[in-house]
Amino acid sequence: MSLRIAMAALLVATTLSASDDVRCRSHVVFPASKLVVTMPFEHTRNGIFVIAHMNGNPDPLWFVIDSGAPRTIISPWAARGGVPLKNSIITIGEVAIDRIELRIADLGTISRMWGRKVDGVIGYDLLCRAVLSVDYDTSRITLTHPAVFQYAGSGTSLKLNIRHGWSFVEGTIKVTGRPAVIDTFMLDTGSPDAVNHPIILDSKGPLRKISAANVIGPTEWFQI
Repeated sequence: MSLRIAMAALLVATTLSASDDVRCRSHVVFPASKLVVTMPFEHTRNGIFVIAHMNGNPDPLWFVIDSGAPRTIISPWAARGGVPLKNSIITIGEVAIDRIELRIADLGTISRMWGRKVDGVIGYDLLCRAVLSVDYDTSRITLTHPAVFQYAGSGTSLKLNIRHGWSFVEGTIKVTGRPAVIDTFMLDTGSPDAVNHPIILDSKGPLRKISAANVIGPTEWFQI
């Protein structure tokens, strides 16, 4: 199964607001005369994990490509020895993303969610400047410069509403015993879930409680 995306794959209904200004300040640099770059990735719980290097350091770091991440985040371990929080450079394969403003945060919760070590999270800083194609069958991703990208598949193009570095689409969700609900859904490759929405709490179908306020249950259908 091949998925070609400019921003995401998984969907989460949300009313999030940004706490600071998020704009596309980064710059994606492709190698000379090579505006299409393909590389392997590791596929864990629907997550897209790539080996990256930061600011020329040869030590490999595992980054998850997260379309729900308006800021690039690294762990304290990845920041050991000191890193510039502004104008950092992250290299993935042959592609360099520079002019990055880093955030340092404990990624232990994210690592436990994915069941593997996560050194960093990158999303909007990459995806606002490059087209990302994901081939899950071969575990390979392709980064393409927007100037040369041409879609040749059989999929349907969706209009994105980009706010504060998050991408949203309109969708309709139907659960057992409740009428279908039209809402705005955030596209989020950084979530192992398929579709999240508060209407699932009201489903008359089988539900499994995972916390005081959250449950897991099936949908009848979901459409975007």
